[in-house]
Amino acid sequence: MIQRKQTLFLLLAAIVLCIVLFLPLGYTEEQNVRTSFSAFCGDSYSLFGYGATLVAAIIIALADIFLWNNRPLQMRIATLDLLLVILSYGVFFIYHSTADKTIHYTVQIANFLPIIAIF
Repeated sequence: MIQRKQTLFLLLAAIVLCIVLFLPLGYTEEQNVRTSFSAFCGDSYSLFGYGATLVAAIIIALADIFLWNNRPLQMRIATLDLLLVILSYGVFFIYHSTADKTIHYTVQIANFLPIIAIF
C-alpha cells in the first residue's frame, strides 16, 4: 500500500540513501591535484564499510515497504533501519578519525543527507 505515510517516508529514505552512494563525500587536495571520493569510489580511500551499511539500510527500507500489512513488524524493522543509518555515521566517523592526518578535505552535502533519512 504505497499511499500510507510510513511507506512514503521509507521510500524517501531509500532514495536519499541511494543519492548518498553516488555523490562525493569530500575532496582531497594533494600536490595541487583535487581528488574526490564517495562511498564506493575513490583513488586512495576505502569507505567500503560506510557504503555497505548504507546499502544494507537501503535494502531494509525497500523490503520494509512491503510489510504494510503487519504494522508492528514494519515499525521494528524501520527502527533497525534507523540504527543502520546511525551506524553508518559511526563507521564514517571511525574512518575519518583514523585517516591520514596530513590529508585535509572539505566535507560535502552528501555527509548530511542521511540525516534526512533518519527523520
